[in-house]
Amino acid sequence: MTMLVWLTIVVGILAIPYLYAYCEKKLIARKARKRCDEMSESLLNVGCRFSDFGDVNCDIAPRKVKDFVQCDVHRLPFKNKSFGAAVCTCVLEHVDDPEDAERELKRAATEVFIVLPKPFFPHEWLVPSHKWLFFGGRKIRINPILNNLVFWSLVLWIAMS
Repeated sequence: MTMLVWLTIVVGILAIPYLYAYCEKKLIARKARKRCDEMSESLLNVGCRFSDFGDVNCDIAPRKVKDFVQCDVHRLPFKNKSFGAAVCTCVLEHVDDPEDAERELKRAATEVFIVLPKPFFPHEWLVPSHKWLFFGGRKIRINPILNNLVFWSLVLWIAMS
């Protein structure tokens, strides 16, 4: 097969999980917004990256979104129950202590919506910055050294094909 065919196959396979995650995030954000509107409360968007659907959007890295607050999910700079809901998307798999982060989210918001990467997409196991895989209500620690080795081996293999 030609390089173009391989590239088309790889891009197609990789696009499915991202499209799924995008749709799931939008669905959860809509549900959380509806809940906040019912309670006349504010919505907190944790791990916002480039999305600004929250009344307050926060991330550990600086972002250019409206109503942005730079903070760590383990130490949110908000009073107890400051928000009607918090949406935390694709954050807990990156932190050292997911339970502590979840407790902090529950402290800051009345209701918490969490979006995690799906274990049935194998590339989620290989993301070098992922520390945890959540599967069937359990969390499994991922070996970051092995993760990096496998990830970059696959990148090299694809590049050299």
